[in-house]
Amino acid sequence: MYPRVKGRNPRHEVAGVKIRMLVLTALLLATAGCVSRGPRGGGGAEEILGEDVSEGKVIEGKIAPQPVGSGGPSMGRLGFRVQLIASSSKEEAERAADVIREKLSERVHIEYFEPYYKVRVGDFLTREGAEDVRVQVVGMGFRDAWIVETPIVEE
Repeated sequence: MYPRVKGRNPRHEVAGVKIRMLVLTALLLATAGCVSRGPRGGGGAEEILGEDVSEGKVIEGKIAPQPVGSGGPSMGRLGFRVQLIASSSKEEAERAADVIREKLSERVHIEYFEPYYKVRVGDFLTREGAEDVRVQVVGMGFRDAWIVETPIVEE
């Protein structure tokens, strides 16, 4: 079957290769979820924000729910928002939100979901409404903006 080499068992070598491949595959799968879906590419959000917001940074937002019947906005109904970026830096999230507020009339939310601040735009009942805004923000440099289903503010 295999040529015999003194002190080596070919079956052990094959098993060692398989174990190394399994460990490498497990490491790749474990780190795959760590990649950011933030803006990328030259001339994009990096230029708008004046710094690198690509690999590993995404910005999120937070709105405090109001009690039902308080006369303020209420959260609870599922709808859609466009997520621009997420970041562990609150200041970075606020800068991105300020940029978008200057250019869009839609409500901008900064939501905190540990460990990220996420910047999200709009409160849409339909995915189509969110898609229209997604196309706009992609044109503004947030090339990897995507639509998320989340509780929205209803007034």
